[in-house]
Amino acid sequence: MFGEHPARETRFSPKRQQRQLLQREVNRQESVLGALALLLGAETEETARIRAVRRLARAGMEEANLSLLLRTLSEHPEITAPSWPCEPPQYAYCGRLLYLLSRNLQLPLDTFLFYPSLAQPSGPLLWTAVIEAIMLLPPAIQAGEYEPLLNAALTTPWVTVRYNAAMALANLAEKVRLTAETVRTLQHCQEEMEALPVLVAVSCTLLRMQQECGLEMLMRLLEPDIPEEGRKAAAFVLAMEHSLPMKQEQHKRLTQQLLLALQDSDEEVAQNAAHALRTAGTRETLQQLCSLLSAQQPAHVKRATLAALEEMMRTPALRKMMQREPQVAIVPLLLSETPEVRQQASYTLASIGGSYAAAVLGTMINNADSPAYLDAVEGLRLLHGALRLPWRPRVVRWLLSCLHISEEQVQITALDSLAYIAWQGQVHGQQKALRACSAQIEQDGTLERLLTSASAWVRQRTLELIGLLYCQQPTLHNRLLHCLRHDEDSGVRACAAYVVSQLASRWRTRSPIPDLILALTDTDMYVAQTALNTLALLTSASDPFVVCAFREVAAYGHTSAEENTLIKAARKQLKQWGLSAATIKRAENDLD
Repeated sequence: MFGEHPARETRFSPKRQQRQLLQREVNRQESVLGALALLLGAETEETARIRAVRRLARAGMEEANLSLLLRTLSEHPEITAPSWPCEPPQYAYCGRLLYLLSRNLQLPLDTFLFYPSLAQPSGPLLWTAVIEAIMLLPPAIQAGEYEPLLNAALTTPWVTVRYNAAMALANLAEKVRLTAETVRTLQHCQEEMEALPVLVAVSCTLLRMQQECGLEMLMRLLEPDIPEEGRKAAAFVLAMEHSLPMKQEQHKRLTQQLLLALQDSDEEVAQNAAHALRTAGTRETLQQLCSLLSAQQPAHVKRATLAALEEMMRTPALRKMMQREPQVAIVPLLLSETPEVRQQASYTLASIGGSYAAAVLGTMINNADSPAYLDAVEGLRLLHGALRLPWRPRVVRWLLSCLHISEEQVQITALDSLAYIAWQGQVHGQQKALRACSAQIEQDGTLERLLTSASAWVRQRTLELIGLLYCQQPTLHNRLLHCLRHDEDSGVRACAAYVVSQLASRWRTRSPIPDLILALTDTDMYVAQTALNTLALLTSASDPFVVCAFREVAAYGHTSAEENTLIKAARKQLKQWGLSAATIKRAENDLD
């Protein structure tokens, strides 16, 4: 008939349906490949990688997509940029992807390495991603199910795979005991002509397994003929490990090796060697360090030497040795032209403690023209025994005297030192000492004056100190509430709102609740949110005024992004109090 087209396909013809299915499959594959391109791209932003992982985790639930994904990972070349010690970000995100797929599909991780559609052996990217996924599992599962796989990874031909396997075993060795087979595999890696990153990681693992060969290799990697990155890594590992398996002869060799590393041209190596020297606790070592301070050395070597002495002062016997012998090698460094050396010298003197160190720091504080004046003010907070008699009243008095100097930096440093001492009293439960400090500071009357300082930083630091003390003066509390209501700096107002919550149990004047309610209307949203949080801590649903204020905030706030945060916080608190059902519904209707 006229208008008929016999060759034309109908809407539901098999050919048309086949083409549509084929097109959908192509679109699906393109979507997977696009997400993989984002995941594996060198310049991809973190948020884009996270979205790609989520998309691929959903797509990988289908057999065809999973096969395509694993094949792409297996065939992708080894990623070596950025170079060690930095880690290419692609590995961690690929590991997260395989972890999600393993959990969703209920498949062991090693299944992905030997998937039927993959050409064997699997490539380096897939191997490393599986290792990264293993590291996301609980330690018991890692050791029970995947330790043989990690051992096998140590024998693969790719440096990145062997390095990541060694690091996975190093992390695992901190939590569980590894098998003798793992020890033999790691020792075999040390005997081979292995790449530097793998050697460091393998030696770190053996060290954590209390194997002496790990320590021997790390000492070898500290030698000057080793590339800089290797020396840095070896020194870092030794600095981080707290338990080293050593015989007496090894201990002597390690000490000498670390003393040489202390003089390394690289500052990072020297600093890590200083921290590692905390285990070298002998009088001879102390004398060697003091002789280094007296010699002509670069500034970074002197800093590292002082840091080593500070680390060693954690041992009471060594600290007593230093206290008995005047620290004549350290004191001249307080007048060094390098600020970092002066600062570290004050820290080291403070860690030694005793009459001599306290007298030196006190003398520096009494001379505002000294180049080490600020360093001494800062160092006093670390003075050994600063919270105990006879040093506590002297240290507090010296720091209070610094508050009478009009220079902003001096006042802030002194306030920070007083705050640190008070914080130490709280952390260590020295309530009696903290109360004595608080009484001495209150009697001085300086804090109330500093709350009217022209510097917002000084006012805020003063409020932070007040929050750590047992302050009970009504005038000081009134001054605090005045800062909450009228200070021109929003940071000071927010800090005042927070400090009110810290002092609530010691509040003896008029209630701060009305001032906090008024602060809910502050033009700065951070101040209003802090006031709301403080009210939530200090009150309950039984206070009708606070509940009414929260309802007002929840119902009649504005619609900007910041103010919506305040509204949500008020609604959440009302909900916790069990008052939100009708209130939130009414508030949402009003906003609509």
